[in-house]
Amino acid sequence: MPLFREAGLSIAYNADQQARETAGVCVDGEDIRAVIPLLEDWLKVRGGNPSS
Repeated sequence: MPLFREAGLSIAYNADQQARETAGVCVDGEDIRAVIPLLEDWLKVRGGNPSS
């Protein structure tokens, strides 16, 4: 998972064990929109504006 190491935020969505061990956050579910709050929080910390 080299890309996970390079990204500022790595989210494993319904992922296999290797991705889960490497990712910063794991999300399981039927709706990928479950990651939106994680992205919004990450943007706030980095000083971004999620609504723009």
